[in-house]
Amino acid sequence: MKEYLAEQNEGLAEEDWRVTCLWFAPNAPEQNPVEDIWLKGKNAIRKAFNENQTFTKVKDCFMSNLKEVKLSVEKLNWYWSYPQIN
Repeated sequence: MKEYLAEQNEGLAEEDWRVTCLWFAPNAPEQNPVEDIWLKGKNAIRKAFNENQTFTKVKDCFMSNLKEVKLSVEKLNWYWSYPQIN
């Protein structure tokens, strides 16, 4: 990962980096924005329980829900004061 980040950001000032890796607090799911994605995906699967009778249908339900997920900028600001969100 370090090599990849160095390659992508070579010669750039930190505020201009193309890729940044953020370390989230361990054992604090309420602070981790990735947990929001899992929660929304699992809730979508639960709501469509009767239709999701195969793994393929469960996967499709989860993936279609991901297209509509918005990460909480507030949570990202806990870790990084200038998130590069487009």
